[in-house]
Amino acid sequence: MRYLTIFLSIALLGNAGAATFGLYSYSVNPDNSVRITNYPTDATGAIEIPATIDGRSVTSIGTSAFRDCSDLTSITIPDSVTFIEGVTVLVSGNVQGGAFQDCTGLTSVTIGNSVTYIGGYAFAGCESLTSVTIGNSVTSIGVFAFFECSSLTSITIPDSVTRIGYSAFYGCTNLEYIRLQSIVAPDMWLAFYNIHPAAVIQYPQGATGYAATYDGVPTVAVYTPPQEARWEPAGWVYYAWPYAYDSTEGRWHFFNQSDKQWRVNLTDSQWATLDAATGWNYYAWPYSYSSDQSTWHWYDANIQWVVDLASGDWELFGGSD
Repeated sequence: MRYLTIFLSIALLGNAGAATFGLYSYSVNPDNSVRITNYPTDATGAIEIPATIDGRSVTSIGTSAFRDCSDLTSITIPDSVTFIEGVTVLVSGNVQGGAFQDCTGLTSVTIGNSVTYIGGYAFAGCESLTSVTIGNSVTSIGVFAFFECSSLTSITIPDSVTRIGYSAFYGCTNLEYIRLQSIVAPDMWLAFYNIHPAAVIQYPQGATGYAATYDGVPTVAVYTPPQEARWEPAGWVYYAWPYAYDSTEGRWHFFNQSDKQWRVNLTDSQWATLDAATGWNYYAWPYSYSSDQSTWHWYDANIQWVVDLASGDWELFGGSD
C-alpha cells in the first residue's frame, strides 16, 4: 500500500486514561463524552458501534481506532458520533492513521446522521468496500479519506457536504457513478483523480458553481425526484407527446400545456386533473405522483414521459421512444 508523505495532523486527545467496554478501548473527553481509541485487529464480522458506553455518549472515533481490522465486514456508526478522526498525511513508521484504515475485508459502512467530519485517510486502503452510506450532517470529507477503495463503484455525497479534501477518492479505480446532492458545488480539488475512466459526476438540475469536469471526470445535471421512489413499472407504453397510456389501468394520460397539469381520461370524453382521479396527486412542475403505484413521474426537456424505476434511475414509459 502506498501513501504520500506531507504533514501529520494532531489527533484529538481525550483524557489520558483508557478504559474498556467489551472489545472497545476508550477514553473520556473533557465534556464527559466517549472517544473510541482501539478495537482488536483480530475481530471478525459485522459490528455496530455503541451509541453509549457506561452511560456516556460516544461522540468520536479516534485515529487508528479500527486500523488493520482486516476481518471486519460491516461497520455501522451511530448517530451519537459527530467526528471521525484522521490524519492529513502518513509518515513512514508512524503508528497513527485513519480511523478505519486498511480494514481490507470491510464491504459496507454506514455513517450516522450526526457525523460532521470524516477524517483524512479514514477508510484508506479498504479495498473490498462496495457500499458507503454517508450521513446527512457531514460537511467535510478529509484528504485521502477513501484512498484506493478499489471495489467502490458508486457514491452519493449528501447536500450537507461543503468540502471534499485533496485526493479523497484517489485510486478508486472502479468508481464510476458519483452523485453530488448539493445545490451549490462543494469545494474540491483533485478529489476524484485516478478513478474509473468512464466515471461521471451528477449534480442537481439548477445547481450553481459546478465545473464541466473535475480531474478529467465530466459532470452532468440531472433532475432529482422530490422523494425516494421504488417501483417496477408494468403496462406503461410511451406514445407521441403529450399522450401516454397505462394498460394496467386501461386509461390515457396527457399533459395540458396551458395550466401545466397532468390529465387522466376517466371516460371516452371526460378528462380530469390527476388530483381529481383516484390515487393521483399533482405536484410542482415537472413532477406528478401516483399514490396507487407509489411512484414519481416527470416530463423532461426532451419531450418525453419518464417514470422512476429507482431513485436516480429514470426511463421512458415502456422503456423506449
